[in-house]
Amino acid sequence: MIYKYKNQLGTPEDKTISQETYTWKVLSIDKIGNVEIVGVPTSQNTQIVTFQGALGYNNGVYLLDDICNKLYSNKELGTIARSIDLEDIQKGMSSKGIEENTPSGEVQTYTGKYAYYPNLYDFQKDSGVNVASGGKLKEDGISESDATANGITIPINTEDTVTNQGYTQVTNLTVKDTYIYESQVSDYYNNEVFFNMMFPSGISYWLASRYSLCSSRGANFGLRAVNTGNLRYYGLFQSYGNAYSYANCVCPVVSLGTDIQLTKDASGSWTPSKISK
Repeated sequence: MIYKYKNQLGTPEDKTISQETYTWKVLSIDKIGNVEIVGVPTSQNTQIVTFQGALGYNNGVYLLDDICNKLYSNKELGTIARSIDLEDIQKGMSSKGIEENTPSGEVQTYTGKYAYYPNLYDFQKDSGVNVASGGKLKEDGISESDATANGITIPINTEDTVTNQGYTQVTNLTVKDTYIYESQVSDYYNNEVFFNMMFPSGISYWLASRYSLCSSRGANFGLRAVNTGNLRYYGLFQSYGNAYSYANCVCPVVSLGTDIQLTKDASGSWTPSKISK
């Protein structure tokens, strides 16, 4: 199966990626027996996706989930795939890991030529579009579908580019710092197997999670990623209007119902199949 999308990630070129063969590992098992398996990349040369600028920020979470859904969901088995996100990593953290990976929460306000923002940021928790210094930030975030209903168009399967859609300038832009850039160690996690599985050496993959960063030079908006043993961020758009592009692998998570059994092969990879009734 091949997934195609066009100009939705902020870059000028079309993009096509094919289904990859993963060594599937168990990510989590809930109390009633539902299992999630994860395909952590083992090569930096397959399923590379590049995001750029405000559209990369706006569309990145949707596209990562959609790519994984289209390529790795299985209607016959009733399994559903999505991209891994920051929450999946945090679920495996110890109290020490959570403490060490807590954002600073610093807040700064920008004006004039430093007050550009990607359109979807207005709908994120803790955003402050047209909020002056000391003003109240947005308390709750909403989904992309909600954003569309509220007047933000997520440009899927269109020719929209950063130059004609994707960002806005305001009078005051107040930003809360939510970025994480931290080298990870096994002590940060409850299970060393989980740590080794999620942070393979030399591999970088996207997390379907956004962040904002504030500094004296302006705000930075982008997507999170795992990068060679680190939790880090990739800045795609800055509040003074600059756009940047970065490329990382895709990491799918597949949710299995209680009627799915897993078979482990000699390599340690799990294969799902329907339980016979």
